[in-house]
Amino acid sequence: MPVYLTAAEYASITGRPEAEAEDRRIEQATQLLDARIGAYTRQDDGYKLEISALEAHKATAARTWVARMVAYLHDHDDEPPSGDAVTLGRFSVRPSSSGLLPAELRFADQQLVGAGLVNTRPRPR
Repeated sequence: MPVYLTAAEYASITGRPEAEAEDRRIEQATQLLDARIGAYTRQDDGYKLEISALEAHKATAARTWVARMVAYLHDHDDEPPSGDAVTLGRFSVRPSSSGLLPAELRFADQQLVGAGLVNTRPRPR
């Protein structure tokens, strides 16, 4: 199974036990990262990023985000953070993307944005 992170990398990044980085958690965190980064074409393996082909700072940002999400999933019974929005007709209010994330994930998310992996420009409708 291709992944953005190994259990050994998880332990190195977070300082937590490798056992927490079960394959299912890494897979779930990888899918959440793919959802977070948005409009990328999926590779033949079904994932949006080819970690080994990324520049070092981008690969580090992606691995850090996935590692922090795996830790979050472990600590919260495998439930991802909620992304609730309020909609009234055509009017919609949604917290900023980093506002949806718990504190322990915000820094990793800002690394993703800073590395250019997340498009923060407004999208025309």
